[in-house]
Amino acid sequence: MLYAIPFVVLLGHGGEQVSLRFNAPVGSSYRYKMINKTQQMMGTADMSMTQEVVMDYKVMSVKQNLSSVRTTVEKVQVIVPNNSPMASSKAGVEKMLNGLTIDSVIDRQMKIVSSKVVKGNAMASAMQQNMQAGLQGVAYSASPVSVGSTWSSNIDMSKMGGMMPP
Repeated sequence: MLYAIPFVVLLGHGGEQVSLRFNAPVGSSYRYKMINKTQQMMGTADMSMTQEVVMDYKVMSVKQNLSSVRTTVEKVQVIVPNNSPMASSKAGVEKMLNGLTIDSVIDRQMKIVSSKVVKGNAMASAMQQNMQAGLQGVAYSASPVSVGSTWSSNIDMSKMGGMMPP
């Protein structure tokens, strides 16, 4: 399954174009909260799931056009319907991700060059790197953009097959 993630530029001045690039200084930290809601029915079974993930990012070093970023998952909450077959995966997903720390090297477009687990389950790092997308699925446009510009990034979910906990 291939997902396209659309992006749109909301900030800027008139028709001026800018090149979006990751340029955070060493030592800078950012908190990111991701809420991922999926709704799916498999026959009569409700496979819906909501994941709320709070992550901290810290820029560890910068060399040339590459940044080393440490991602620490601070909190994961998985919400599923009580009668869902996904209920049995809830505890496994939370256990796999809570406390996970991953060091990633990203380029200036935020595409992941390499990734390794510092603390936690190596499966999560493999999932992130196998998607071949930007950090948390966000990759900046290779071309300059202006207000109203759009671009997309692809995540190949089939590369994650069999990687989710039971």
